[in-house]
Amino acid sequence: WDDPRVMDSTDALALAEIPASLLVGGGGIIGLEMACVYAALGSAVTVVELAEQLMPGCDADLVKPLQQRLAKRLAGIHLRTRVAQAVAKKDGIHVAFEGESKPARAVYDRVLVAAGRVPNGQ
Repeated sequence: WDDPRVMDSTDALALAEIPASLLVGGGGIIGLEMACVYAALGSAVTVVELAEQLMPGCDADLVKPLQQRLAKRLAGIHLRTRVAQAVAKKDGIHVAFEGESKPARAVYDRVLVAAGRVPNGQ
């Protein structure tokens, strides 16, 4: 992406301002970490995850209470859902979704691409 409003997790650590709305693509550890930070700072955060649960690969019994807690803080959590199209326009990033839990087409101030990022535990 050439648009600075579409970022990765490294970019998300250096934002000069808090976006009013943020889409996080990827509900893994890194995506959820950034979602929690920005939600606590006042952003309306929506998370989309292609897998059937947040934090794919983690024990579902542990993830379920976390998801219930996050559902109260975030604007939306959409599982088995992916970004089908994202178009940068003057008023924001216009996004269309595909999947079981797809939200309506929406416009976001920023988009964080966290899918495929893995934590560095070393």
